[in-house]
Amino acid sequence: MNNILYYGNNANKKKELILNKVIQLVNDSKPFILFTSENNNFSSTIGNAKYELFTVDLNGNYNYNLFAKAKNAYDNNDLNNSIELLKNVTKKIYTTPTGGDTYWSDEASNIFVSLALLSFRRNECPTIKTILEASSNLEELKKEVMKLDVTDVVYQIGSNALFAPEETLYGITLVFKTELELFKKDTDTNDEIVITGNSGLIIVGNKKDHISNTIAEIIIDEHIIATKEEKITIIIDDFDVLSNDTYLINSLKTKKNIEYNIYMLDLKEYIKEQIDT
Repeated sequence: MNNILYYGNNANKKKELILNKVIQLVNDSKPFILFTSENNNFSSTIGNAKYELFTVDLNGNYNYNLFAKAKNAYDNNDLNNSIELLKNVTKKIYTTPTGGDTYWSDEASNIFVSLALLSFRRNECPTIKTILEASSNLEELKKEVMKLDVTDVVYQIGSNALFAPEETLYGITLVFKTELELFKKDTDTNDEIVITGNSGLIIVGNKKDHISNTIAEIIIDEHIIATKEEKITIIIDDFDVLSNDTYLINSLKTKKNIEYNIYMLDLKEYIKEQIDT
C-alpha cells in the first residue's frame, strides 16, 4: 500500500514506523530501497541471516558505482536501457537554471554518455574519476569517434559536441568537467548492487549536502529504471531533503511494481497532489 506520512517533529515516531516497515519486508523476504538522511544502524537492528542488507553511505567516498547498471544492461544487449540509465545520471549532474540555455549541459551530457559507452565496448566499467581522466585528452577521443560509422550510436551522440568549433568545445568541456568534479566521490568498485527478494538497499544521505542527496536520487531512479517485473518497495525518509524530482514522482505513480512509503517533515501540498493523483 502506498503512503505519504507527515510526522512533523516527532523523529522517534518516524524512526519506529520505518523500522517496523523494514522488519516486515525483511521477514517477508521482499526487496526494498530505503533513503534516509540519518544512519540509524538498521542493519544491526534487523539481524536476519537469510536477508542481505547493502548500505551506501554518501557521507564521504561511497561503495557504489553509478555506471554498473548501465554496463550490465549494455552487456545484456539492451542498449536503449543502458543509455537511459546513463542519461539518468547526467540529467542530475548537468542541470540548467530555469530559462537558461540548455545547449551546454546537453552537449556535456552527450560527451559523458559517449565516454561511458566507449568504456563499455572495451569491457570496462568506468567511475566518475576515470571518465574525467578520459576527457582530459579530447584529441584522442575525437580521433576514436572519427573512425566510427556515422550511424554508430556513439558517433550520433557525441559528434555534435566533439566536432564543434574550438571555442565552443572549450565551453562544453568546461561545463562537463566543472560539474562532474563535484560528484567525484565514488570508489573504484565495479560491482553492481542487485536487489532481489532476499536483499535490500539502505542509502544514507546528508541533510546539508546537496551532492550526496543528488547521488541518492540517481541511485533510486536507476533502480526504478532497472526493475522490470519484481515488486520492490521504495521508502523515502525525509523526502523534503531531496529535490522536487519529477522523474522520481512520475515513476512512483506509473510503475505498477513499485510500492512507496514517503515520510515528510514538511508536507508540501503540491508534491502530495503529484504523487496521489
